Amino acid sequence: DALAKLDRPRKHYQWYYATRAANADMHACPQGVHAFLRAYYHVKSADWAANKPFPLKSWSADELAKMPTYYIMDLARDMAATVAPHMPSQAQIAACRWLSEIELGVYSASSIRLHRRNPSGGDAGQVVGALRLLPRGGASTGPSSARKASRGATARTNATASRSFLNFTT
Repeated sequence: DALAKLDRPRKHYQWYYATRAANADMHACPQGVHAFLRAYYHVKSADWAANKPFPLKSWSADELAKMPTYYIMDLARDMAATVAPHMPSQAQIAACRWLSEIELGVYSASSIRLHRRNPSGGDAGQVVGALRLLPRGGASTGPSSARKASRGATARTNATASRSFLNFTT
């Protein structure tokens, strides 16, 4: 692979998510699933100041290596280690209007439940794909709506858990 042969060896995130290890990496990460998801979605959002999209000149390894590391990862790092340094501050989390802590709690709890049912994984979408479980248009905030969303998420989980991660984040 040309990315692995770069001076700074790299790998494409889709290839990483296709590995059996990816699911376990995210569920057993030092920061925990909830903090991992917060950092992951923050770094991929417009809230992350370093996100400066630009067109690539080609699909070559040298051009791809210009992309953020959440797309073109360092070869020896997993995704949890890749996004951990970009965890938003408490003030940034509080200011985030598109993903509240209550909503993220539903997602992370759903991901953990899925992993307990199938700890061998094989589908990294169990972690990040849990975000597809929120009803369109967002959810009401508050403990009772989080519980209702969680129950609904559990019912919808079976339909989404077997899809690959690639369907969740492109």
